[in-house]
Amino acid sequence: MVRWLLALVAVCAGPALAQQMCTQYRYNYYSATAWADSREEACMLHDGMVFQGAPITAIGYEVNNGCHVRHNGTDRWISDGFVQQQQAPCAPTCTAGEVVASGFFDIGTDATKAPVLMACKGECEAVFDGVSPAGSTLVEGVKHFYAKGSYVNTGNSCSSSDNDPGDGIPGDNPPPDTCPAGYDMGTVNGKHYCAPRSRDPPASAPTAPDGSPVDPYGTPLPQPETTTTRTGPVVTNPDG
Repeated sequence: MVRWLLALVAVCAGPALAQQMCTQYRYNYYSATAWADSREEACMLHDGMVFQGAPITAIGYEVNNGCHVRHNGTDRWISDGFVQQQQAPCAPTCTAGEVVASGFFDIGTDATKAPVLMACKGECEAVFDGVSPAGSTLVEGVKHFYAKGSYVNTGNSCSSSDNDPGDGIPGDNPPPDTCPAGYDMGTVNGKHYCAPRSRDPPASAPTAPDGSPVDPYGTPLPQPETTTTRTGPVVTNPDG
């Protein structure tokens, strides 16, 4: 059993936002094309741009004057009158240290396989803190191993959910054993196993053509023996 813990690498305050719209900004000057989440960031996007063959140096945003840049050795201020705005989905705000999933996590049929160590949950990066393997069960008759622990936000955002390990299975023990359809569960030395049924009873037992009783599988049952009594005239011996 291995203990897994990855260090948290960033801090970001505030609750996670879902499908909330935010205002983005862009200066319609010097052919700027990128959008930013604030006027300050939009101003700094000019840094390194080349306009009419000369580079631009972004000095910073000034509340009263606008975006301060230097171009061709001359200081210029781009007023807020050149600011364009648009509404776009807000970037997720991820809280470092927040637990986003916990419980048992299926790692498959190989006990040596590590759980997903870094996942993307709700557009927030999360790392696994726990132990593996922490138990096993039969899943449709096949032995699976489980890790147990929590996924904790690092504070960084992410975009892919291909490695999402799920929300975890709650409880103190892995989920109960299960067998596939057509199999029955047995126990040997306290361990469960799955064995195929010889045959399953039909949904309704057929009726024999002659009306005789049948078992749940439609097989005629043995009939009780019958005794036939014959009667006739009484013959006596005349010689006594």
